[in-house]
Amino acid sequence: MAEDSIRAIIGDGLLTELMISTAVKQSNINPAVFYVYSKDENRRKQLREQYNVHTMDNLNELSKAEVVVLALYPDEAEQIVNQIKNKVADDALIISNVYGMSIAKLEKHFPKQAEIRITTTPYIVSGAGLCSYVVGSVHKTDGEVIAQMMLSNIGKIIKVKSEKEFELINEIFFAETISAYYTINGMIEGAISAGLSVDISREIASQIFDGAAKTLASPDSVIEHLAEKANKDKRKSEILKEGQKIIDKYKMWNFIKRSFDDNSQDSKLLRFHYHW
Repeated sequence: MAEDSIRAIIGDGLLTELMISTAVKQSNINPAVFYVYSKDENRRKQLREQYNVHTMDNLNELSKAEVVVLALYPDEAEQIVNQIKNKVADDALIISNVYGMSIAKLEKHFPKQAEIRITTTPYIVSGAGLCSYVVGSVHKTDGEVIAQMMLSNIGKIIKVKSEKEFELINEIFFAETISAYYTINGMIEGAISAGLSVDISREIASQIFDGAAKTLASPDSVIEHLAEKANKDKRKSEILKEGQKIIDKYKMWNFIKRSFDDNSQDSKLLRFHYHW
């Protein structure tokens, strides 16, 4: 894709800003190639002043775009997609971040265009987020390269083979995100109540999770570490008990993954539970 090709983003949230700043700062792309649609006049003004992008209060200019990003909430997506489906160029790339809008539905609306469906996590604001993506049946030569470049400032990017894997990542990550927030806040509040400052308490909680994430990337290393520590520490039984909890958690996720592979009533209930 040429550097002066138009990239249209429909939506004005955090993902939009991250895509623009990534392209401008890391790839030296002229911000004027971004056409951002927002219904909010104040938001359009803010985006123009902060990023020097071109903003739109209507969707009539989409035919110029080589890339169209749908950064929309589900309740507004259907209406907007119906408005634009005949305005997008046949050789355009559609990148969709609309929750619940499947590749099949995207291809029904945009049968000639290439589609990439993405999902992002709340941690994108810190650059430590996760973005998974799945590619539709129509391929654009440099489509994945374009998507990865625009999302590179978010954090880790994972390509999945199917929408089943895509949905599984969605469910697990968002369910665990809620749990993680409660845990982090509990750590911070506990440290503050013990007499530490807010800044130090946050630093401790951040480091614990950062270290845990790096360690848990390899379950075997966790078990080896716990076993080694148990041999040196008098609290052997407590440490091994905590280690078993970690092992059990991996077993739980394996169970969840298996459950997503069938359409039994238990599987449907499980999916419903993790959706909420």
